[in-house]
Amino acid sequence: MDNTFNEENWFELVTQECRSYPVTPSRNCIDIGANVGGFVEAHKDKIRNFFCVEPGSANVGEIKDHHSDLIECGRMKICNRAVYNESNSSLKLKRYATDGEGRVNSGSNSTLVLITQDGHGWSDKPDEYEDVKTISFEDVMAEACSYFDSTTIDLLKVDCEGAEYDFLIDKDLHSVESIVMEIHNFLDHLPSKTNPNINQRYDLIQHILKTHDLIQSFGMPPALQSDIIAKDKLHPAHGVLQFRRKL
Repeated sequence: MDNTFNEENWFELVTQECRSYPVTPSRNCIDIGANVGGFVEAHKDKIRNFFCVEPGSANVGEIKDHHSDLIECGRMKICNRAVYNESNSSLKLKRYATDGEGRVNSGSNSTLVLITQDGHGWSDKPDEYEDVKTISFEDVMAEACSYFDSTTIDLLKVDCEGAEYDFLIDKDLHSVESIVMEIHNFLDHLPSKTNPNINQRYDLIQHILKTHDLIQSFGMPPALQSDIIAKDKLHPAHGVLQFRRKL
């Protein structure tokens, strides 16, 4: 997939959105769903080093163009993989599609398999996806900690269009100090892998709360943290949540 359908100022739009994320000065950051590098651009003056994980080959090309200086000086490393519950699986990175002809920017590419009742979801047309390899949370942590020469991660930023559930559920998060995550509304439609009576968004939040406190919540009213699987329309909000490791 290419990025010719992106808005002309897509990098600036992503950067502006990421400036609103609650980020404090950090030594290192794992950027899951780096897209075209907007989060790095927004916070490169606060964060020393970045380990960026991005499955889209066109996005990776743009990251390299936007941040060649950080790569050359050793402040950034890019991992061209899709996050998942295991490494080295093959998945399709698909473009978000509506029930009509509408297409959206590369920030909505996903490996998720979901078509909602209103016909929205991710296209399986051959010209609307690319084959990608996966990487697990454990392997991301190992590679990033090796690159940072550290045993802990100051900041884990996650914005990966629904893949956050498979990537983080039941994983050991003790080595992560702070998490800033966009948790997506369509996870309300999907049942937990272990309990079909609760949805994936609720399940994931409850898992993170075992090791981290919820510090801030943006765009997601408390009612959306319910344990009921949503059956009808999507809520319009993707909540941005900030967690900090428990003392």
